[in-house]
This record gives sequence, C-alpha cells and structure tokens, in this order.
Amino acid sequence: MKKQDRYNGRSKRGYEKNTKEYFVDGNVVRKLEAQEVYELEQPQEDYELELERRKRREKALRRRERVHNMDLFSLITLTIAIIVTASVLVRYLKVQSQVTAITKEIASIESEIILLKEENRIATESITSNINLDYIYKKATKKLGMVHPNKEQVVTYESTKDDSVKQYGDIPEGTDQSIIDKIFDN
Repeated sequence: MKKQDRYNGRSKRGYEKNTKEYFVDGNVVRKLEAQEVYELEQPQEDYELELERRKRREKALRRRERVHNMDLFSLITLTIAIIVTASVLVRYLKVQSQVTAITKEIASIESEIILLKEENRIATESITSNINLDYIYKKATKKLGMVHPNKEQVVTYESTKDDSVKQYGDIPEGTDQSIIDKIFDN
C-alpha cells in the first residue's frame, strides 16, 4: 500500500506505516480495527539537509548578533542621521504650512479685490448716471462764462511712455468745494 515509486523509496510525507493494533471509534479507543500509525523515517539525505539548515540558522543568528552589537561610532552616526532627518522633516512641514497659509491669504485678498472692483464699478455707474451733462453745460457757459476752446488752443500729443506722472512739488490745498459742487451750488 505504500506509494514508494513516487516519493523515492519513502511513503507519502516521509512517514512509514506501522501497523500496531490501536483502534479509534469516535472519541473512544477500542481494539476493533487496525488503524495505521505513521512513524517518521529519516534517511541519510534528510539528515544532511537538517545539518545544513542548522548551520544556516546558526550563521544567521551570528549575523543578527553582530548587527545588534553595534559599536559606539555606528550608534552615534545613526542617531545623528535620524536627528538630521527629523529636523529636515519638521522644517519642510513648517514651510509647507506657511505656503498653505500664504496661498489662503492671497485667495482672500484676491476675492476682496474683486469685491472692491465691483463696488467701484457700481459707484462709478451711479455717479455718471446722476450727472446731467446738459445742465452742467448751460450752467458753465451762461452763469460762469466758460467757452469752448478754439482749434488753435487745443494741443494733442501721443505719449510713448507709461501713464505715470511725476510730481515735483506739493499740491496746494484748495477750498473744500470741488468744481462740480460750485456749479451745483449757484
């Protein structure tokens, strides 16, 4: 009953059948039927393999002991490397949080600028819609004596520079009323 040709002279799983007269019936042992008991056979090849495995385990154990028994220089070097790495990581996280905070601040300022531009546009539209240009023209020409300039009095030019103005002196303080206030008051 042994399958020896497939397992090179050994029975399945390296066990050899031993037919002692033990019997098992559920959880009770009786002497009714012969139950086959397997004992481990250990040929010479298995013994050599086991010796080789033991040598490898002992070698690995010695290597582990060498790793665990680091010298002082290696321990200090490893500690310094860990500290440097941790400090670089902390600095990186701080910079990353600063970048995030600045990005959020920029976004809030940009949204505030958009709101202010919209308020400015609305205020400009309300100012221009309330001005009656015909009334201003009549008041300026009839009551204040203003006239349109002649063609000789108008000089046009094209600027090649930016739209900036240089101020060489202080602007004198004027009256509290603007010219538009003066027009509408009379």
